[in-house]
Amino acid sequence: MVSMSAWITLPFIGIATVVSAEEPKNSVVETEKTFYAAIERTIKQEFDDAVAELKRAASTKNLSQKVYDGAFNGIKFTFYNKANFQVTCLGDVLRSPVPGETSADIKARAQSCYDAKTADFMILGKLADYAAALSPGISIQCQIEARLFERELLLPPYEFLKDENGKNTLIDPKVLGRCLRRVR
Repeated sequence: MVSMSAWITLPFIGIATVVSAEEPKNSVVETEKTFYAAIERTIKQEFDDAVAELKRAASTKNLSQKVYDGAFNGIKFTFYNKANFQVTCLGDVLRSPVPGETSADIKARAQSCYDAKTADFMILGKLADYAAALSPGISIQCQIEARLFERELLLPPYEFLKDENGKNTLIDPKVLGRCLRRVR
């Protein structure tokens, strides 16, 4: 098998990595793990920036500790899922190579995947406005349906993204959004 590697910079993380358009499928998981480790510093910097913004807001708006803690855990959840989206999109590109694809094409496919996952995640924030309208237990059922247990085993949260119980969760935002929208 001829490997057609190219240096690409995935713009949503700002680091360079070598990807192969003909990556054997069984090594994609190892590539995902390596990539996840490689983006930790970038995710940490973005996380620190978000936490600094939360602290500024907390000091000017007199947030209660409960509200602050909820927002802090929300930031951890968001950045854990963001890292997973980046890794998943790279894996998706490697699992479905396109003959003759250039590094620009690879970047575009990875970015498109990431943008779609991010949009689905942002929609969940809008759906949260209607949480009170859900029947009891529906939200939990949907979270279980959308939870990515296998990905959590493959990509455990970085130390700085663990919650007070030493955990965090990954979700498929499209699955969660669809589930929450179903009429029951």
